[in-house]
Formats: sequence, structure tokens, C-alpha cells
Amino acid sequence: MDLEQAQYIADGGEGAIPQDTRDYFKTVVTPILKDTLARVPPVEDLSASGGLYPFGTLDRASGIGSVYNRALYMPEYPELPHSDDYFGEGGKDVVGVTARWFTASPRLVVIDDLLSSKALSEVRSLLAESTVFYQTKMPEKFGGYVGAYIDDGLHQRLLLGLSFALHKQYPLIFKRHDLRYMWAYKYAPGMGGIKIHADEAAVNVNIWVTPDDANVNPESGGLVVFTTKPKEGWDFEK
Repeated sequence: MDLEQAQYIADGGEGAIPQDTRDYFKTVVTPILKDTLARVPPVEDLSASGGLYPFGTLDRASGIGSVYNRALYMPEYPELPHSDDYFGEGGKDVVGVTARWFTASPRLVVIDDLLSSKALSEVRSLLAESTVFYQTKMPEKFGGYVGAYIDDGLHQRLLLGLSFALHKQYPLIFKRHDLRYMWAYKYAPGMGGIKIHADEAAVNVNIWVTPDDANVNPESGGLVVFTTKPKEGWDFEK
């Protein structure tokens, strides 16, 4: 993921990446990542560490510490001028979405075309360019993906503006429930994705921004929701 992202930035992304940034990723970041990756064995040979590769002396000598898990590029994406600018046709159906939410049991609503084309495009570009995906989940245990979090780099105004826009767009759903946490994940092809888990929230919002041509299951968004409630007294692990 890091190498592909570095090459994407070096190539200019969607066209707004400064030339000096592109040159740095092309001449410095990409060669270091390639050099390190050449020493990484197949994931099945890393069972002792759950699929993770510990950097060695040669990796550190090549400069991996200066480019890996670093905020080398964090583009500025301002919030959209009006909260309504965030929403597509599905997201603008406030009455319908709210009605489905309060009549569903359990409360689960799927919204196609939640985001406007502009919001979707900018969110995708932001996530493709921002080098703040610091967490690597152990492939053998969790399924092989990386994460970025609001308290560790993922706090651009575009995303915070989206949170406020959701709150304003659906006041009956989000009333008294302020934003508590926000994250983004990128999944490795063929790794199976995130394992079964629980998210604690009064209202949990999952926004799928993957392009259609990257969806390996076109009949769904790739997210399976288990609707059975946990038993009284269960802790998070259970």
C-alpha cells in the first residue's frame, strides 16, 4: 500500500499535487520502499509475527525510518461551502432515510448515492494522497488492512465538515450524538478484509467510497452486518 501510494503521488494523483512533492516521492520515497520490500518474505513465512515484517539493519540503513509511517504529505481539503453540498440524491432524501431508520428493527439503513459526486471525489483523493495510514493490522489475525484515525492524522476539514453535515442533515437521527471517533481503512486485495467485530456507538456510519471497478462483489458493498444483539453483560471481546 505504501509503495502504491508513493507511486500515485509521484505520478501527480488527480493533478493537484505540487511538483516538488511529486519529485520527492519519485526520487526518495519510492526507491527506499522498493529496496525494503525486496527483503520482505511472503506473508506465510511470517507466522511468528502474525504476518508482520520486523525491519532489520539493512532496512534502517536504507532510510525506511524516514519514510515509513510518516506524514510526508497531508493535502489540505477544505470543507464544502454548504452542508447540502456533501449529499447526492440518496443523501438528500431526508424524510425517507429518517422514516426507514425509525421503522427498521434493528435500526439499519442503506443509502445509495449518499455523497455528491464532488464530495465523493474529494474524499477519495484525500484518502489516496494522505500518508497517515499508520496502523497495519496483522494479516493472519485480522485480515490484512491499514487504518488511519482522527487522533492520529485523519482530521482534515473536509471530513470534519462531512460529520457536521450528517448531523445537520439528519437531526432526528443524530440528535445529542456528537462525533466521537472517525477512521478510514484500506484493504489489501485477496486478504479477505476485516474480520467479524463490534463497533460501540449510538449511531455508526459506514461510508463505502471504493470505486465500482474495485468491488469484487458487485451485488453488495462488501459489508456484512450481523443484526443479533449481544447478550446483557458481554464485554467488548465477547
